[in-house]
Amino acid sequence: MAKIEFNSIKDTHGELLNQLVLKITGGNFKNIKQLLTLRNKSIEWQMRFLKKKITYWQRLVDEGVPGRSDKALGKLKDTTKQLEDISPKATEELYTEEDNALYVPPGLWFLCENIKNAAHENTEIKPYYLPELRDYQREALSCLYKYNRGVLELFTGAGKSRIIHSISIAAINSGKRVMIIVPSEYLVGQMFDQLKSLNLNATAQGGGRMAKGGWDVLVTTVQSAGMYIDIPHVLVTDENHHAPSESLTNLLASAKNATHVYGLTATAIRGDGLDMAIFSFCGPVVFSRDVKWGVENKWLNPFTPISIQITPRYSSGPKMGKPIIFPDTVQATTAYKVMINSFNVMSLIRERIIACVEKERKPIIIYKTVEACKNIRKFCKDSVDMDVASAQDGKKSKIPLVEFQKGDSNILLSNSGLISEGVDLVKADTLIQCCNHSSDIMTLQSLGRILRLSEGKKNGILLDISVSGFGQFERARDKRNEIYEYIVGKENLKIIKL
Repeated sequence: MAKIEFNSIKDTHGELLNQLVLKITGGNFKNIKQLLTLRNKSIEWQMRFLKKKITYWQRLVDEGVPGRSDKALGKLKDTTKQLEDISPKATEELYTEEDNALYVPPGLWFLCENIKNAAHENTEIKPYYLPELRDYQREALSCLYKYNRGVLELFTGAGKSRIIHSISIAAINSGKRVMIIVPSEYLVGQMFDQLKSLNLNATAQGGGRMAKGGWDVLVTTVQSAGMYIDIPHVLVTDENHHAPSESLTNLLASAKNATHVYGLTATAIRGDGLDMAIFSFCGPVVFSRDVKWGVENKWLNPFTPISIQITPRYSSGPKMGKPIIFPDTVQATTAYKVMINSFNVMSLIRERIIACVEKERKPIIIYKTVEACKNIRKFCKDSVDMDVASAQDGKKSKIPLVEFQKGDSNILLSNSGLISEGVDLVKADTLIQCCNHSSDIMTLQSLGRILRLSEGKKNGILLDISVSGFGQFERARDKRNEIYEYIVGKENLKIIKL
């Protein structure tokens, strides 16, 4: 049984005033305020970067070199203005205080030791379980059905879709209308088709679909949900910790008739540190099973992680053959564009792709950007035939993804944004990770693409291609390796330095 830790504040009492406001009295307000004052790590990182740039431009101004100093002064003013504009966004308070009480979003009931009238407990939705659910899926649902608001944290490939289907049927059977919010337009279609196969009265909004009236279940994205947000009684957010925090919380704050809000995610963490903003409306994690548990209990395909660390080198000009090195003051997007597209790095990736094809493996090659995908496709065109899957040009650009899913293609080249969340790629057995990212979420989501079980599937191989010579990428590589070590053990992580 999963251990539930709500971390209630002693002597704190809560009362749900309506579907959107929880009144908190008693307890230690100082501790609660501190807990509900969020620091946006993403904004703080941008601020640190801008401060480094300000120091750099100020130094050039102080040198007083004619022409150069004047240009630096303009840059200094622009950078200072950018810093001033984003600084107020670095912190966010999830509470207001009035008359010795705090007013907070309803999902924060778990901070309260006592809840008036047990308003956080579910009494309206009668539990329903699809008959083919696994034991841990039923256990997860049992935990969730106890509450009006809660989050399930389940590894990628755990079958969250079947859990969402069960919740939807339970809600409909209890006379509730349901909105399911998924992270991409592609997944709108995937979820909609699944619900229709269960003969549910479902409709969809987004991805070229327009919702029809009279629905019991609506599938949509955060971006398309606004016009219908006051209709549903039950909200289900898939991969809720990965949606833009401000967009999702603003949307949920408009759901005035939603008595139940449930979140499902593979990783209940956020890189920007705004986890509590999501919990504030979805409630706490009430059940958790991670990738390590999934592999150990044979619900996921075993895999071997290989960290390949390569130093990019100049292939032409006066610096030919020398390492490409960038200081931390360079933007990561610039460093990535240069380093990942260097000749020796692309040659290495091409070799690994060819090796996968020769061994009849089914690889996914993931880059951070579509541009990088197109570059490696062009670089490999005489050796390997592959198209780029992306979300840039509508349905046409997703054709390679669909062909890979159907088995018409054995290789998939894509940017991380398209396939990092929720896409079903059960046949994939190799991941060539070329993103050089620092996100724990993206690391686990991308890895999940090769961990789904499938009959006759080979054990998975992860090839994490990381470039050396840029501090940010090297630190990110170390973070990813820590995750791989946690899942399979340090002795089973192979490191190759080139």
